Amino acid sequence: MKPEIEFSNAAQRLRTQPDAPQDPEVMEQVADWLGCQAMLGSEDRGGDTCTWCDGNHALLIARAVNGGRR
Repeated sequence: MKPEIEFSNAAQRLRTQPDAPQDPEVMEQVADWLGCQAMLGSEDRGGDTCTWCDGNHALLIARAVNGGRR
């Protein structure tokens, strides 16, 4: 599935059910992203690929919200 569709689906799920408990994998992915942010300077943040771990945190979080890795 295209990343844009995955992002849209995840955003819709979070907007329509903001108080729903999240799967532990979602929280793990968010924690990984926050951990990398702490290691980066402001000039290194942003973009599709994390300059600390080479992962795409946005895509991994969206996939976790949508129900798992693909």
